[in-house]
Amino acid sequence: MPPLKWINGTLPNGKFVRQAAKTRSWETAERKARLMEAQADPLQNAFVSRTAPSSDFETGKFEGRVLHVDSGRELEFRSVKELVMFVSEMHGAQPRKGCRALRTRKVQKQPPTHIQLKDR
Repeated sequence: MPPLKWINGTLPNGKFVRQAAKTRSWETAERKARLMEAQADPLQNAFVSRTAPSSDFETGKFEGRVLHVDSGRELEFRSVKELVMFVSEMHGAQPRKGCRALRTRKVQKQPPTHIQLKDR
């Protein structure tokens, strides 16, 4: 019979973890480890935005880019409304009727490699 698997390593928030995965399956232990990493990620649901130099808040001209760190989706926005729509959609809100679909692109994200699995 294969030995029990253990989850051992440092989570993205800096917390060290060493605990039994309570399974003998590598696949199940791997899923548990990735779930632990995702839940401990300090950047979960984080956004990075950059306004264009041409933006002028007094006149209402608001342009730039925004990146949803978790999904890697990026949008070039041309108004506050587009920015708010993008943030809402990334949080699971359905787009309103009559709103044009936002054209986003996927940015490559590196998978986390903090936790390792070990046989006991």
